[in-house]
Amino acid sequence: AINLCVNWTIMDRFPMYASAMNLYRFGTERAFRWSDPEARIESPVWRFYWNRKGKARFSIGGKCVDLEGERVLLIPPNCPFERLAVTEMDHFFIHFTIRASFELAESIYEIRGPESIDFEVLGRLFAACEDGSQGEPCSVLLLQSLLVGVLASFDSSRKRKDPFELEARAAVDAMLDAGASVDQLTAATLARRLMISEKTLSRRFAASLGTSPGRYLTQARIEAAALDLLFSQSSIEKVADRYGFCDRYYFTRVFKKRYGVGPAGYRSLARSG
Repeated sequence: AINLCVNWTIMDRFPMYASAMNLYRFGTERAFRWSDPEARIESPVWRFYWNRKGKARFSIGGKCVDLEGERVLLIPPNCPFERLAVTEMDHFFIHFTIRASFELAESIYEIRGPESIDFEVLGRLFAACEDGSQGEPCSVLLLQSLLVGVLASFDSSRKRKDPFELEARAAVDAMLDAGASVDQLTAATLARRLMISEKTLSRRFAASLGTSPGRYLTQARIEAAALDLLFSQSSIEKVADRYGFCDRYYFTRVFKKRYGVGPAGYRSLARSG
């Protein structure tokens, strides 16, 4: 029955989203309230939220949006927001990453209507989480189909990212995925991967991204460490070492400068749905 709900048309039209998507965490919380209503949350994952029952309020930059009824919220990565449970909720969430080819401003995006979201599919996914079958291949495929459909609704109406930005990010992610050490994660290595000179790399980074390769690579290491903190059980010392920070204290200082909270506090706060 789940396979019949998969939107194969949208999966075929946007294969780059299905193939490049990493589903880190999804699930449900019943009769749930966040215990940190004043906390500011920012993380390198996309966040998808729906309440089957109950009401929550999200805010960013003075804009407030309620999450209730037939309304889904999508929050892009590295977008700081606050949240408040107005009532107890039956809450559904997805944390995922993907290299989207379009740009989204820092905001909370409301998704409504049957043309944008299939609430029957959401109900099936909620039930799968409740009965423990959310990790089954059919459930994961249905979840991918749902998210690809949501991303596709933005794809044609938003400004496209610079192709060089996408190419550079893909190269950096490949290096991180391969376990590159900090000595290997350099501008010289990135230039070789992109088959351009270091001088050209610096010029194109300045023109396309407004930063230097070195700063970009440091930022990528911090974001990779943030993902590790969220979705692994590794100690903070191991995470620091894995991404080339000399010790926990230096890592904490750099991390807090980026996210406004240290690694331990961040792990506790940002892991919640």
